[in-house]
Amino acid sequence: MNRESARKGNGVKVSKIIVTYRGRFETHDDLELRIFRRPDGSFMADGFGPGLSPAPAQLFIDSVEGVALEY
Repeated sequence: MNRESARKGNGVKVSKIIVTYRGRFETHDDLELRIFRRPDGSFMADGFGPGLSPAPAQLFIDSVEGVALEY
């Protein structure tokens, strides 16, 4: 990213970085039963991750296929 910004010239700001990954996206078979609404209206998932397991899915990354910068 730094190299590309330097090539574009001083003062150029990157507004977005888009990365394409190749891998496996995994959820539970009963995903719709593992997402629920809290009393305050926000959503909570019983899934993957440490602690209360807030992530309803996980991504196993094999490789990075491409990186694009938007200015």
